[in-house]
Amino acid sequence: LAPLGYKNARDELGRSVLVPDPETYELVLEARRLRAEGMSIRKICAAMHRKGLRSSHGSILSPMGVWKLLRAIEHL
Repeated sequence: LAPLGYKNARDELGRSVLVPDPETYELVLEARRLRAEGMSIRKICAAMHRKGLRSSHGSILSPMGVWKLLRAIEHL
């Protein structure tokens, strides 16, 4: 399962790769940037809620969901 902001795809050799999801990628990058600037997880959660970022299941992201998202994309 690809982290939020990315989609699973296949490269030309048929290998599984992650590609940016055009619907959510920019918001995920913004969340990463806000955290790097020192914003709290709760404030990031509120900001992403205002901008319409939802989980892969369509629900509102919780602070724990934002924390897990940031951890999942940390090394991508």
